[in-house]
Amino acid sequence: MRKLSEEAPSTWLEFSKLFEPLDESVDFYLFQLPPNLTCHERQTPTASQTKQLSGVVG
Repeated sequence: MRKLSEEAPSTWLEFSKLFEPLDESVDFYLFQLPPNLTCHERQTPTASQTKQLSGVVG
């Protein structure tokens, strides 16, 4: 699973490269957490994981 794991930023970069030709036409991408990500502490992304990914996403 890549739910905000260490692989998430590289996965996002691979995804975003596919859409580089459309950059001028795209204002934003919707970033949505999967519905099976619950509020249980062991499954909730930490602030550092969220900040790390948001720094890559922009």
